[in-house]
Amino acid sequence: MLNNIHHNIKNQDNLIEQSKISCNFLAESASELQKQIDKISERQKEYCIKLKEKEIELLVEESKYNDKKDVFSPIQNSKNEISKLSQEIDHFHNKINDLTEEQKILQAKKLSFTEAYQSMNQMADKIIMMSAKEEPVKRREFDFKLNILQALESERHRISRDLHDSTVQNLAGLVHKIELCTKLLDMDLIRARLELSNVGSTIKSVINDIRSTIYNLKPMSLDDLGLVVTLERYVKLMMDPYEIQVRIHSNEENLKVLPVINLTLFRVIQEACNNIVKHAKASLIDITISYNTNNITVTIQDNGVGFQVEEKLYEEDDDQLYGLGLSIMKERVFLLSGTIDIQSKEGQGTNIIVTVPLITSEGKYDEKSY
Repeated sequence: MLNNIHHNIKNQDNLIEQSKISCNFLAESASELQKQIDKISERQKEYCIKLKEKEIELLVEESKYNDKKDVFSPIQNSKNEISKLSQEIDHFHNKINDLTEEQKILQAKKLSFTEAYQSMNQMADKIIMMSAKEEPVKRREFDFKLNILQALESERHRISRDLHDSTVQNLAGLVHKIELCTKLLDMDLIRARLELSNVGSTIKSVINDIRSTIYNLKPMSLDDLGLVVTLERYVKLMMDPYEIQVRIHSNEENLKVLPVINLTLFRVIQEACNNIVKHAKASLIDITISYNTNNITVTIQDNGVGFQVEEKLYEEDDDQLYGLGLSIMKERVFLLSGTIDIQSKEGQGTNIIVTVPLITSEGKYDEKSY
């Protein structure tokens, strides 16, 4: 089975080279994030200086206003100036808070890349040490486990990234909005109501983001309604916004299929759809699920730009995560003793064919016929 799982890895040197490429990518990513963090720090300093200047101007203007009240002088201009300065100060406060939140997110991402780099570097060193001692089968087994770990970590990073980029940002914005509303209640009641209305909309958006994250972790309908219905819901929920037509075809579904098989097939289709949305520039996706006597065959076909399969799996460029996504799809299928065939050419779309054994919850599976 290990030979089938790692048919695309020729020898130990190839694995070591891939580890070095991954380490370089992680180190460069961490360095780039540090540059962004430094730029944000400079912008924060600029805003703090401007904020201090405005606070001094406000103190001066309030002093003038108090002096004018004592001598019964016209005070409308001073009131307007004080209001304007207060708004500018609030603006700079919000800018500084936004930059602080952005900096925290970037620092968290940098930490993830740094930790991943250290782990990958240590793993590469271990592989080099083991290469002179281990038999080929044992080395392939270690590589197999390494890919499983990479798949798990990639899923964790995706969830972390989704939470940081949407939920955390929205919650930080809510804090600023509520603080603003607190100040506006005594100054501008109409605007305060409008801001509160926006707060309500943002809360709904946060709830939807969290629901999507939970759905991606484990679609509840998969166990109750089966793979086909769950896919139809996924397409409606996640794919409609991209204006890509998705057609799902299936013969009579076997609802007694082992849950882990349904979940794996769902993840493979989900990863394929994500890749199509991000890279393929397709307008149509055809998903066909065939339940046969001893196996299940899933075909995912798109009319996008296509790519060179072998190059995409190993090239070092901006689409490196695309190659990682394809590798993760392969690992998921191989864990079920299945096969996956990715057919694609530039300008001719992509066709992914997945076949896995059909095993029911009663344990029925004819190994000889597969």
